Parts: sequence; structure tokens; C-alpha cells
Amino acid sequence: MANKSISEFEYEISEARKKFRTQESNFLDTIKSNSSDENIIQTQLNKLHESAVDFFSLFERSINEYSFLKYFVNRNIRKDKLDQSIGNSETIIKYWELIELIKLKRNNIITPTVTTRAYSTIQSFVKEFDPIEAKALKLKFEKTKLPTYGFTNQRTFIDMTRKQQIKFGAITGLILLLILLAIALIVRCPTNFQNNIFIIVLALAGAAFAAIIPGLIEVKYRQMITATGALAVFVIIFFMKPTQLSNYTNCPNENNISGTIYFGNTPAENIDISFPKQKKSTRSDNFGGFKLLLDFTSIEDNLSIYVKNKELSLDTIYTFEKSKLSKSLDIKIKKHCVKCTQKDSTGTIVNVKEKCSANPKLITDYINGFKKASIEQGRTFEYIRE
Repeated sequence: MANKSISEFEYEISEARKKFRTQESNFLDTIKSNSSDENIIQTQLNKLHESAVDFFSLFERSINEYSFLKYFVNRNIRKDKLDQSIGNSETIIKYWELIELIKLKRNNIITPTVTTRAYSTIQSFVKEFDPIEAKALKLKFEKTKLPTYGFTNQRTFIDMTRKQQIKFGAITGLILLLILLAIALIVRCPTNFQNNIFIIVLALAGAAFAAIIPGLIEVKYRQMITATGALAVFVIIFFMKPTQLSNYTNCPNENNISGTIYFGNTPAENIDISFPKQKKSTRSDNFGGFKLLLDFTSIEDNLSIYVKNKELSLDTIYTFEKSKLSKSLDIKIKKHCVKCTQKDSTGTIVNVKEKCSANPKLITDYINGFKKASIEQGRTFEYIRE
């Protein structure tokens, strides 16, 4: 039922009921015709029982999923389900009375048997919401020698009243918002991890408050998530992020920002690093590390970092989203390498050169130059590019 609406699920139950009634009518017509062909009777009985199992099982499944929020559009549904449960209980009794009658009159017909916990969900549901009717039905089930497990064993169907929903939603939402406010006052400069926690708490608080507001909202996010009600509000806040928590406006203007420059997987030294808009610059140390003071309030949507190194032919700008920015940055420069080999006329390797650069075009030019020199020297040329 997770992917079905209430009307779709109820329609499926209705169709199963119709099929059961049709098979019941066909079976009774066969019996009334005084047919002596037991194969026909057996076939009709099998079809009847199969439709009965499908119908009663599907109906019990709807009760088992009764606690799902999607199934609780209003409280009238529970009343309708209770009326249907009582009516279907009477149908179950009449059905097995018919089976018992066939067993007595047709000795050669194989009749179905009932399990010890059959119909317990329907019985428990009636017992929970109409104890008086449950007692009367229990006597009828016992008289027909049908199991009464659901009438005799305790099972609770949890259904929060509208008043309880309002109270629970308001208290939960208020507590979560107070927690968020306290954290916001204590933690002046949140990390990315803390920002994510704030958004989750805010989404939960919004969903809790949404649970007390009448009406139904449905949200579809990127064709992957479909949510309704309070869950839809959670999805809106969590994914859309209507408020930006990581803007550093509560932080001091000057903050230490540090990081490491990598060339491939190796820390790179003597890399010139500058922040054009903030007019700040530094250089990586022997371990590729850098550190400087930066005015975070001067950052708009993105932080641009310009890195340069003549030896590596590096001249690139890296951009970081402000919402994902932390005070520790790792900048990984892609490493382009080539190994060129020259061989003489006997196939002996006479020259091997390796070249690495941050600029792929420079590697291409290097290969072309090495190839040209090899041809001029009458040597064969091979290369492996990484």
C-alpha cells in the first residue's frame, strides 16, 4: 500500500469482494443444479476458496496498515473500516457454514480448513473499537467452530486523536526550535557538520508544527521523493534550505583559514595562492600547507582561489560554494604526466624522459616535441601518458 492512494487500495478491496461474491454465486448455482459431477463441484469450490482468501487477506492487510498517516485522511475512515469489519465477520461465518454443509452432503469433496489464527486482525480490530459487538461475534465464531484468537488476545491499534496531534506537534516543534535557538546563540561560527545538524533540527521542528495545521500538502522532489503532510514540510526545509545557516555573519570579521595544496596525491610546495576579491595572498610551505586571515563576511555566494606555479605551468582558479565552505580547505591539482622513450635501429632504449605538469596542453606539446626530435635523429618513439 506504500505506493497506493487510499482510493486505489479501497478499489482493490472492492474488486476482490466482487470476485468473491461472483465465485460464491457460481458455486451455489452449481450446488442447486444437483450436479453429480464432483469434479465440477470441486473446481468451483477451489475457485471460491481462493477468492475468499484473497478478499479477506487483502481486507486484513488494510487494517494492519491502518496506522499509516497516508491512510488517515480523516477519522471517518476508521468508522467505515469498523463497519466493514463487522459485516465481513458475518460473511466469514456464513462462508464457513456453507463449507461445513458441503462437507456433510458431499463426502468425496475435499473442503478447505481454517488455521488457528485466521481472521485475528479483523477480530482484534472489532474488539478494540466495539467491544460489545466483539463479544456477540465471538459467540458466533465459537458456535461455527471458527478460531477466536483475535477476540481473546490483546492487541492495541494506536490512533492519535486530532487533539493529541495538535498537542504533540506544538510541544515537539517548540522544544526543537528552542534547542536550535540555544545552539545558535552558543555556537557563533558553526562548521559544515554543525550547519547540517541545524538544518535537520529545523526541518523536524517545521514538520512537527505542520502536523497541527489542517490541510494536505504534497511535494515531489527530483522524481525520487514524494511526500505529503508533515513529511512534505520536512522535505521542503531539508532539501530547499529556505534559510542559510552557514554565512558566518556571527563570526568575527577576520578568521584563520588554512588548507593543503596537492599536486596529484603529493603535497605541493611553493604554490602561489591568492584570494582576488579579498586581496589576500600566501604561498604553500614545504608540506603544501597554507594559512592566512580572511574576512568571511566579504564572501558572497562563492569563494574564488587563484593558484599559480611557473614550474608546474599552473594558472587556475578554484571556486568553493559559501554554503559548503569550511575553515580548512584541500585543493587538489590534477597531475598530468607522460613517459617518453626513444629506441635505436636495434630496438635498444637510448633515451627516457618523464614530464609532469598541471597543464594537459603542455604535456601534449612535450610529446609532439619529443616525437619530432626522435624522427630527426632516426629513432623510434613511444610514450605512456598518465
